Amino acid sequence: MGRFVLTVSAMAVSAVALTGAAQAEGELDILHWWTSGGELEGIKLLRENVEAQGIQWVDAASAGGAGSNARTVFRSRISAGDPPAVMQALGTEVNEWAEEGVLGDLSAVAAEEGWLDVIPGPLQEFVNIDGKVVSVPAVWSQINWVYGNKELFDTHGVTPPTSWAELEAAAETFRAAGVLPIAHGGQPWQDTAVLDGILVSMDDPEFYRKIAVEQDEDALRSDQMKEVCAGCAGSASSWMRRRRAGNGPTRRPWLKTARPPWYSWGIGANHGR
Repeated sequence: MGRFVLTVSAMAVSAVALTGAAQAEGELDILHWWTSGGELEGIKLLRENVEAQGIQWVDAASAGGAGSNARTVFRSRISAGDPPAVMQALGTEVNEWAEEGVLGDLSAVAAEEGWLDVIPGPLQEFVNIDGKVVSVPAVWSQINWVYGNKELFDTHGVTPPTSWAELEAAAETFRAAGVLPIAHGGQPWQDTAVLDGILVSMDDPEFYRKIAVEQDEDALRSDQMKEVCAGCAGSASSWMRRRRAGNGPTRRPWLKTARPPWYSWGIGANHGR
C-alpha cells in the first residue's frame, strides 16, 4: 500500500502521513473543511505553494460542522480503501489515528528539514508520536476567543471582561438593556467551545488537561466539573437562549450567527481564527 498524509487543526492544523492512498504521479488529493472567508485565503496560499512545486492539488473540500462532515467522508474513504493524500483534522485525532496504525512516517524529511527544531513543544504531542513524525502543523488555532462589539460596550458603559465573574456581570448588563449578550448558533461544536471557555476561565491548567486531553474519569466526576457544567446549563445558556428561542433556527452555522441581522450582540461571538 502507498502512503497518504493527513492534516490537522485543533490547537493545530497539521499534515500526517497515513497508509493506503493511491495517488497519480504528481498530484495530491486533499480533503479539508476550510471553505469560507479567511479559511479560503489560507487554503489558497497552501495550494499556491503546492502547485509551485509542480504538484496538482485535487481539492476535496467538505464544508460544515467544524470538520464533522469531512471526518465522516474521511472514515468512509478509509473503509472503502480510497483514502485521500491529505486530510485536515483536529490535533488529538492524529494521536487516535496513530493508535489505529494508519499513519505513515515523515521522520526522514522532518529530520532533513529540522521540523522538530521549530515546532513548539506543545504541538509536538500531535507531531512526533512513538518516535515517528506523522504530522505537519499548518496553523495553531485556539477556540477560546470572544469578539466584542465595541460600539455596544461604549453605549452601555461596559468594560470588556477579563474574568468569568466580569463576563457574567457584563452579560447581565447587556441582557437588562435588551441586547443579546452572546451570539451562539447552538451547533455541537459551538456548545463545546463554550464549555472549553468556561474550563479555561477557571485558570487551572492541570484540571483543564485532565478534562480536555486525558478525559480523566475522576476529574469528570469532580465538583469542579459540576461547576463548569452548571455554568454551561445556567447563566451561559440564558445569555444565548433568547436568540435561539426567537425567530431563528437553533443550530445556525457559526458564520451566519456572527453576520447581520445577528450582529447585535454585546460581549461577542465565541471562537475564531
